[in-house]
Amino acid sequence: MKPGALLATNTSSLMLEPLTEQLTHPERLVGLHFFNPVAQMALIEIVQSARTDSAVMQSAIAFARRLDKLPVPAAARPASSSTVY
Repeated sequence: MKPGALLATNTSSLMLEPLTEQLTHPERLVGLHFFNPVAQMALIEIVQSARTDSAVMQSAIAFARRLDKLPVPAAARPASSSTVY
């Protein structure tokens, strides 16, 4: 990767934590989860691992806004069973 480049996965089915273990720069990994249908849904979930740098999160949020999407920051962990929707 180029210095300063972000690495992103676009699916919510991949856990970020195991991926960070294999990276030289785990702080540069984020998840960009587009909601379907992508052309109609404004939301994009910006997922961070425990090792994601805050500047990387800000860059990912800015990227989502350039795509005219509404970024929603999220942690890379499953929802608890007590979560109310």
